[in-house]
Amino acid sequence: MYSLNHKPIKVMEHSFAMDRPPQVLDHYIGVDVGTGSARACIIDETGDIKALASENIKLWQPETGYYEQSTTDIWQCICECVRRVVSESTVNPSSIKGIGFDATCSLAVFTHDTDEPMPVTGPDFANDGNDRNVILWLDHRPVEETEKINNTNHKLLKYVGGKMSIEMEMPKVLWLKNHMPPEMFERAKFYDLADALTHLATGNETRSYCSVVCKQGFVPVGVDGSVKGWQEDFYHDIGLGDLTKDDFKQMGGVNGVSGTYVSAGEPVGTLSRLAANQLGLPMGIPVGSGVIDAYAGWIGTVGAKVDLG
Repeated sequence: MYSLNHKPIKVMEHSFAMDRPPQVLDHYIGVDVGTGSARACIIDETGDIKALASENIKLWQPETGYYEQSTTDIWQCICECVRRVVSESTVNPSSIKGIGFDATCSLAVFTHDTDEPMPVTGPDFANDGNDRNVILWLDHRPVEETEKINNTNHKLLKYVGGKMSIEMEMPKVLWLKNHMPPEMFERAKFYDLADALTHLATGNETRSYCSVVCKQGFVPVGVDGSVKGWQEDFYHDIGLGDLTKDDFKQMGGVNGVSGTYVSAGEPVGTLSRLAANQLGLPMGIPVGSGVIDAYAGWIGTVGAKVDLG
């Protein structure tokens, strides 16, 4: 730049961007519960992972083929991981706009009247102080129950490859029915582990279609004549007719009547005061619908940016 007498004038360099406040990005927390560990990551809205943490989960094997875990232990591991990623990332918790959970397709059991972990360890099903209320996906105790279910040849089996795997959750529920004291089984309510985690996070009884359709024999209303989602004749055929009472309350109820079911990505609710305190997060953060870990891996894969050049 020159003055009127054509002498050069030094221009002070100035960046107007310096006058603007720094952009505050939204952040999200993802929790992945695998067979041996719980993991958490915090990620910003651009997809940049800011921090990761992992904690080993306890595993009990009371007999050959029996594998058990505890939602109490799993939740404690999750809380430790979440607190650590927030601390290590130095992210302001007020910028966290959502949290989501995925987990193995394991069966979690609570009491419906007191909402406490219900032991799944026979023969007396007493709590040894560890709240062992999870039958892990790879548990193979319900051999006879799986055979009984598949021998019905019920039409819903076509939605799970023609037969239920011993690693699915309905054989495990039937095993508990056959071995638990009746008064205990009547008090039980059942969750896929991912749904149990969103329950602990929100206090809500919402179930995910991912869990109930893929692992519990749920057929969405309107599909193949399904009226309630849960098939009453199937439950009676396999010996779980008791669970049809009160509109399948112990399994999560009937959608829109006595229960709520959502798809992946839909909100279950918001963090309760208790869960927020345990996780070290602000109360009211939206909680996304839980999904089975394998399906969460698919979501992450198709959502990834890949350079094929």
